[in-house]
Amino acid sequence: MPRMALSSRSFHGRSVALSLTICPIKKQLNLIIKGGNTIIIYKLSLPHTDLLIDVAEETEDEPHEHSDKYQLLIPLSGKVDSHFSAHCYSLKNGTASIKNPSVIHWHTIKEKAKSVIISWNREEFHNWCICSGYMDEIEFYEIQSINTTEFMKYINKWTVNYLNDNNNAEPETIQSEVFEVLSKLTTGSHEHKNCSLFSHVVLDQYIKQSVEYIHEHYTDNISLEMLMAVSKQSKYHFIRSFKKHTGYSPYNYLLQVRIRKAQELLKQKKLSIQEISEQLSFSSQSHFHRSFVNIIGITPSEYRKNYGP
Repeated sequence: MPRMALSSRSFHGRSVALSLTICPIKKQLNLIIKGGNTIIIYKLSLPHTDLLIDVAEETEDEPHEHSDKYQLLIPLSGKVDSHFSAHCYSLKNGTASIKNPSVIHWHTIKEKAKSVIISWNREEFHNWCICSGYMDEIEFYEIQSINTTEFMKYINKWTVNYLNDNNNAEPETIQSEVFEVLSKLTTGSHEHKNCSLFSHVVLDQYIKQSVEYIHEHYTDNISLEMLMAVSKQSKYHFIRSFKKHTGYSPYNYLLQVRIRKAQELLKQKKLSIQEISEQLSFSSQSHFHRSFVNIIGITPSEYRKNYGP
């Protein structure tokens, strides 16, 4: 089993080493479990983050908590039942869970499932957030919509950089990027303190104005021409610049904002699915249904059934 380690480097004034383990043979995960087994097939250890991919079957771990860590679980295949906050969430590809520090939780896996599990230090993440403009400690939403294909691209990138031992393999570089990815691909209290849905970086002034406009008027019929007028840019330059700063086209960014609001509304019983579709300015319920499935991975009715009151 290859295990590699970089020479010690400095991160926030401390000497650290980055290690990567790719496991071609079975390695048992060191957890208290009831029956079954859990096998690590990949592990990346950073100064303040552990990222692993495991395969588990017929497994249930004991209730536990992490007082000083966040934990993100992303199923890649199969189904994982995640128990916490008096709920049982059935997670599958596209739907993930985050346990904030000190939240008691456990997981049940009845059939074979592959998952990404990321644990990161509460204090170091908060320090990074302060440097990135988030003054208050972040509390993540329990259920997250994660594009697993996009996330795996990041893991592949970090692995390739490490194996090539180039400048991007510095522990502090990868650790900072991991924190950035975790902040931009997740939802929580930090969304309300930054106009950008997926990035903490300072946006171009004009793009920032268009992003703010989307967040303030996402229930209206927003056209590309409206956003171009707000940004004071030509169509070609605006679309290129918007995607450069947000990672999304203007239309897809607006769609993400609406779908995330739809998730909040579906967890309540005040509005029907048709009413939610109309309130968020979808052209039809079928358009809403199709967009929700493409982004979340399940239908609006299935989401309400799984995560509603």
